Amino acid sequence: MLRGGAEVDATDDKQDAGLYAVIALDHAESQVLRGENSGKHLAHVAVVLESKKIGKLEKGSSATQDFQFKLKPGIEPANLRVIVFAQASGPGRVLGAALRKIKE
Repeated sequence: MLRGGAEVDATDDKQDAGLYAVIALDHAESQVLRGENSGKHLAHVAVVLESKKIGKLEKGSSATQDFQFKLKPGIEPANLRVIVFAQASGPGRVLGAALRKIKE
């Protein structure tokens, strides 16, 4: 289980926003078997494993929100990163984001 928390300082934005958390692999590799990249070995960065809405940020306010992700067996915590971001409703403009690599 991976647990964390997000603290968002008061914002001057004039709109409400959703608060989201994402767990992603810091690094992954794949061997392509078919298609235009057939036979190539590819490296990937920030491969999303799961994302979830963890709360709501009211316009002009601050928020604190805890979250948790259940890790699948075999996932190395040292190869994970957590991204938390606030996204406006409607057109979905990202108002702010933070990234933290997991160290173990």
